[in-house]
Amino acid sequence: MNAPEQLHFIGIGGIGMSALALVALELGSQVSGSDRNDSSLIDKLRRKGATITIGHDADTMPKGNPLVVVSTAIKADNPELVSAKARNLIIWHRSQLLNHFMGQSRSLAITGTHGKTTTSAMAAYVLDQAGFAPTSFIGGEVPQLSGNGCLGSGSYLVAEVDESDRSLRALSAAMVVVTNLELDHLDHYKDLDEIIETMATFIRGVPADGTIILCADDAGTMELRSRLDREVVTYGTVATANVRAEGIRLTNEGSFFTVFDEGDALGEFHLSVLGHHNVLNALSVIASARRLGVPLPALKAALSTFNSVARRFQTVGDFAGMRVIDDYAHHPSEIRAVLAAARLTGMPITAVFQPHRYSRLTAFLEDFGASLTGADRVIVTDVYPAGESPADFPVDSSHLAESVRRQAPTMDVAYLTSFDAVAEHLRANARPGELLLMLGAGDITKLAHRLADAAPVATAG
Repeated sequence: MNAPEQLHFIGIGGIGMSALALVALELGSQVSGSDRNDSSLIDKLRRKGATITIGHDADTMPKGNPLVVVSTAIKADNPELVSAKARNLIIWHRSQLLNHFMGQSRSLAITGTHGKTTTSAMAAYVLDQAGFAPTSFIGGEVPQLSGNGCLGSGSYLVAEVDESDRSLRALSAAMVVVTNLELDHLDHYKDLDEIIETMATFIRGVPADGTIILCADDAGTMELRSRLDREVVTYGTVATANVRAEGIRLTNEGSFFTVFDEGDALGEFHLSVLGHHNVLNALSVIASARRLGVPLPALKAALSTFNSVARRFQTVGDFAGMRVIDDYAHHPSEIRAVLAAARLTGMPITAVFQPHRYSRLTAFLEDFGASLTGADRVIVTDVYPAGESPADFPVDSSHLAESVRRQAPTMDVAYLTSFDAVAEHLRANARPGELLLMLGAGDITKLAHRLADAAPVATAG
């Protein structure tokens, strides 16, 4: 595998951009970049040899003729992007660089509205443990793979493919998994039909000898299937699925289930990660790994030892006798799934939720409220805007708190505008023995780690 000789990433600290930069560094590229904020990912890139500046400034653009890489988050007036255009430098969207790597490999692309990060990490880990030595690009830190971007010595590549901005249409893969399709990303799509059609466009690019794997339990992916004029492999719990789970037992020690592949009994599987949603994620990995030639014993062993991804039901420590869990859930369906998994612990649940984007909160306000009623106590913080202006939308987090109260009148619900206020409220109202679930795709992860690192709360007596 090769990479461009010189690369400059505008927004290098993003989870997808940093993964590309890490692999490029391993391939010997001269890598530079910039980002608005410092982070542990940027520290890691610097240790690997990247030159990175904090802040965006045309004067920090490197000399020479770097290939400039941007993500959808980079605006047209970014001074470095303006400078790159003035210098007639080649500018690629990050999807184009990902496709550059995918085109040199036997690529497995994993996409869908929910679950793609965990599923892609699980698939990469299975292939790694089976000796396939894959290259991987994952939308989250994977401790068992040493990060989010890993260069392997084998011919396989596992990529989490982002559907949020339609850029996946630039990609080509030999095998594609679609976990599910729901309405989301309303800054790029007007309805679910647009999402399904964008996915269909991507999948129509899979070569005739490639493989398409879809979740039979999901209405969105089955609608996608109806628009494809080719054979697909399905997985799920319904009787019609090609790869099917039966006898599912969900416990606080993981999940146990029996798998059939095209009628062949594969025996019982065990997952350490919790929840029914992870059983479905594992079924997609079983379907893909079997078709890539992973031996059954290696497949079972790897799935049983997979420990998930950072910010996916990640235990980060304890606060005031409560176990602090950090999770990326930012859609009502994701909140329901993670709360169902949390219930398996047998512990009462306090959910602290930071909505991500006003557009998403506006579209799903009542559904967010309903999903949060699955907790025992709820704290709502201000919206993480992700570039959106509150003036452009009719609702904010106070409306969400009202929605939860309306749907669960006896529930303890608080709306607190700052992380300091949340920390103080939790300190004053500590409930030892509870699960403290920090939810959201924004910077609430900082609060989760801050609480876990805090000094123990003194108790009376």
